[in-house]
Amino acid sequence: MRIAANGNIGVGLTNPVYKLSVGGQIQSTSGGFVFPDGSVQTTAANGGSGGLAFVTHDNTLVGEGPA
Repeated sequence: MRIAANGNIGVGLTNPVYKLSVGGQIQSTSGGFVFPDGSVQTTAANGGSGGLAFVTHDNTLVGEGPA
């Protein structure tokens, strides 16, 4: 773990560019993830009803959005 002079924290990184930068995967063992709008995500989308099935794009990464 590294705490930069500007207060940014890096886990698995030596030069964090955000308040918390993680080099690798992040795991929540309970409770999920809370976003700035107060919503909580406790499961991943599975591509089913309401989930993100796929996104098509060209080499500019500009695409059609969720199908």
